[in-house]
Amino acid sequence: MSVTRLEDDAPAVRAAVEDPTRLEELVRTRLLDSPREEAFDRLTRLAARLLDTPIALVSLVDQNRQFFKSSVGANRRETSLEHSYCKYVVANREPLAIEDAWIEPLQGDGPAGATTVLKAYAGIPLVTSKGHILGAFCVVDNHGRTWDEADLAVLRDLAAMVVTEIDYRLKLQDVEELTAIGGRLVEPLRGLSNHLGSLVRLVNESKDPRLEHFAMLADARIRGVESVLHELQAIAPTIAAPAASRGVTDLARPVLRAIKAARVASGTRDVRTDVEDVPMRVSVDSWALEQSVTHLIVAGVHHSSGAPGFHVALRRCGGEAELEVSAPAVIPPGDVARLLSRFHRTTWQGVVPGRDTGVRFRSNRGALEAEYGPLRARSAAGEGTVFTLRLPLLPDDVGPANDQAGADDAGLDSGAAAGNDGQDASGPHRLGVSTFEA
Repeated sequence: MSVTRLEDDAPAVRAAVEDPTRLEELVRTRLLDSPREEAFDRLTRLAARLLDTPIALVSLVDQNRQFFKSSVGANRRETSLEHSYCKYVVANREPLAIEDAWIEPLQGDGPAGATTVLKAYAGIPLVTSKGHILGAFCVVDNHGRTWDEADLAVLRDLAAMVVTEIDYRLKLQDVEELTAIGGRLVEPLRGLSNHLGSLVRLVNESKDPRLEHFAMLADARIRGVESVLHELQAIAPTIAAPAASRGVTDLARPVLRAIKAARVASGTRDVRTDVEDVPMRVSVDSWALEQSVTHLIVAGVHHSSGAPGFHVALRRCGGEAELEVSAPAVIPPGDVARLLSRFHRTTWQGVVPGRDTGVRFRSNRGALEAEYGPLRARSAAGEGTVFTLRLPLLPDDVGPANDQAGADDAGLDSGAAAGNDGQDASGPHRLGVSTFEA
């Protein structure tokens, strides 16, 4: 192999070695000044054995030194660049083979501070997936020798294994950085969601359909950002999910607000609602529950393609509150799983999508049933899809509901909230076992 005489162009070598982007990538590997590791040591041992050389090195070329992450036959872990051949590999971006340094020396008396005087050198550049050359995987002999293509092929393969290990570590660095960014987003995003929720409720009071429309669009964008956070969780599970804000809530309030929000978002009024006029106090994140119910209704309306028969019911069943959302369409299993996991994730446990949704399916007399904690779904031809949620009711002596959004926020006036018939711009609302045109 021919040798490029880079010693005659010292400024070019120095510029290549001191390239700030290359040095930054080298620092990001966290390999400089790190202890020896078997992942690299086995490769230098293998190179020395296969090529029958006394010295083999993983040489990382820093600004003013070369650090040996792994070495066989060298008595120091770093040397200055004054006696480095690896710097020429970095500068030339190509393999370098020297058969006899005494006959064709590039500079000085060889690299590495080796125990023997260098005569032959062969090095392969360590090029990351981003194209940065961090150093060289090289072997050194104290006798002159001819490096044939088979020798260089062995070096290339071993160098590729070194790069694979380094790239893996760099990807871990990327994940850690994403984790940190995601972690910093969590609390501000949560606060933004809460403020936006208050804004949406105020807009609902205005009875202005244009404001309602844009408020729902803005809210949907925030949900998209939260979805990205959960995707980051799937890659880096140390990112905290948006913290829940649980409190005592009369379940009818977030459910009625969700119905009104779904009506605006989907553009439909064909949602029949039966809500019992009894207190149903539960401990839950009211805002997250409202958003999850909204998403469930909008998705159900979308799959139903405008078919009539959409129904939402909220009733008291013994010591539990039961919410039932019925769509006339058979929703595909994959979408059912996503709806259940999203509902559960945003309202209770922060489960990571794509890793373990926790959704279990079974077939029962021609119907497909799914469950996830307190959530159930059943789909059957001719019957459509029914989602059911059951939550334990709190005793009456538990503190007052802290859901500040009252019946007015749900689109009800004070008469309707008290159980009397009431009207507003969106149509009739009646509590008790009733019909609510949403």
